[in-house]
Amino acid sequence: MSRKEGFASLGMPKRIYGMHDQKSSRSPEELRNALKVELKTEKDTYKPGDKVKAEIKVTNTGAGHRVPTG
Repeated sequence: MSRKEGFASLGMPKRIYGMHDQKSSRSPEELRNALKVELKTEKDTYKPGDKVKAEIKVTNTGAGHRVPTG
């Protein structure tokens, strides 16, 4: 990913953004703690070919930016 320079807001110092080389972005534990995923289905088990109706809820619990657009 290339580095980009920008201003957080008018009058703020120049910052580098667009890099994901922080230690936490490669830590399996940090990645596991970044999102919480909940899955609800109508049944506990399904057979191949069954139709599945599911509700999926994704919560940002520590990603450090918006997901997935961060």
